Amino acid sequence: MGWQSGPLALFDIGGGSLEVAFGRGRLPDYVASLPLGASRLTREFFDGDGPPSERSLKALRRRVRHQLRDVAAQIRWEGPRTTVATSRAFQQPARLCGAAPGRQGPFVPRYLARADLRDCRDTLAALPVDRRAELPGICAPRAAQSLAGAVVGHTVMKLTGGQDAVCLSVGRP
Repeated sequence: MGWQSGPLALFDIGGGSLEVAFGRGRLPDYVASLPLGASRLTREFFDGDGPPSERSLKALRRRVRHQLRDVAAQIRWEGPRTTVATSRAFQQPARLCGAAPGRQGPFVPRYLARADLRDCRDTLAALPVDRRAELPGICAPRAAQSLAGAVVGHTVMKLTGGQDAVCLSVGRP
């Protein structure tokens, strides 16, 4: 992307936290780290290997919205032209939605649309963990936390405004 990307927002959902950065140059102008990691939220909101209850899903979405409120307002105000997601929590749903696999190399353009991520989130929520692992792009070791990652990713895209799609960065093929 380089300098042509303009103002850029970056989202990275890890196991324990969500990292957010925004900038117009080489160094970020704004950074935040929130306790919204996929593994952390999975342990806190989901028990067992079956599909989660609607109550636990609503509680998770409420927590994510609450935690993201101030950060999302800042990103909306900054108005990034490009949004990049750099974590497997975004890459796996993107693969499920048809994005190219990492083995095709880092220069293949990969995007994830918010509407597709919403559908992916709903699909993951309806399945037990072992069935999620059978889906394209969802690896068995991360199948349990894939739903929490999709909830966080979709909420980030929705609350930060205008993020109808994110560009995915693949670190290794």
